[in-house]
Amino acid sequence: MKTGYYAWKSAAGSRTQQAFAATAAAPFDAEEIGLRATVSADAENSATGLVNLRIEARDIALAQEGDRYTCHLGIMSVGYLPNGLIAPNPVKRLDIQYSAAERDQALRDGIDVAEKLTASQGVNKFRVMVFDRGSNAVGSITIPAAAFQQMQR
Repeated sequence: MKTGYYAWKSAAGSRTQQAFAATAAAPFDAEEIGLRATVSADAENSATGLVNLRIEARDIALAQEGDRYTCHLGIMSVGYLPNGLIAPNPVKRLDIQYSAAERDQALRDGIDVAEKLTASQGVNKFRVMVFDRGSNAVGSITIPAAAFQQMQR
């Protein structure tokens, strides 16, 4: 009798989508990747808030390829509605290629990313999530919608 195991190839991006779905449904933030965020008004659109996200570079896999250091991140935000529904935004890819000096600076200072979020009616809070395809690590940070409403006054 023969026994064995066959693994079906995963569809491209399925690990990212699974990580984001699980993180969005969780009652708490994921902490494998450290994140900090500040919220400011978007000068171009008063209905949009600007989230300045700082990603802890020490928590992601920066792979050395010759004299460059690379990583492939997915960034996604969701809004939470009072009825329990989650309003997702599209996944954005962030493909990074650093020189050794740029990598050293990122390890010191973090990786800065700006994300625009629309504070639509009924959204209680937002969650911004980062997935590292190199390590399968995920991090998230939740921002109350009140932070956006205070800026619009």
